[in-house]
Amino acid sequence: MPILLDPRLPAFESTVPRGIRDDVIWKFHVYRIALFLSYLARDDVRRPRPNGRWQSIAEQLMAAVASIGANVSEGYGRSRPVDRARFYDMAVGSLREAITWYDATRAFLPGELVDERTEQLTELRRMLHGALRTLRALPPETRLFG
Repeated sequence: MPILLDPRLPAFESTVPRGIRDDVIWKFHVYRIALFLSYLARDDVRRPRPNGRWQSIAEQLMAAVASIGANVSEGYGRSRPVDRARFYDMAVGSLREAITWYDATRAFLPGELVDERTEQLTELRRMLHGALRTLRALPPETRLFG
């Protein structure tokens, strides 16, 4: 199911603080989806696991997933396309790292859940690549606002 059609998305959005929802970046679907995936990942890692290795994997996974939204938001604040694109590139790197960490959770989480998160992250990666293509097509002297 496409992530924008996920029935959990509206429920999540209603829990996001007004200060975030009132910011212009909230209109950028990539940012909203990145936050939503962080929310889902938090639920995923809260599942208790007996193996001590789980804690380390969970921390790495959360850091990678949180970094996606952090880089998108930092890039969104940049006015030049080249600067914004640099942060979106870093978000793609964090996204790929998150996919790798989700794969490492297969020993602890149901395979269907890991597959679903991988598909969702892959969909977000396509969105980010679309944003990057748009930015790279702009003349370097363009000033973006947001």
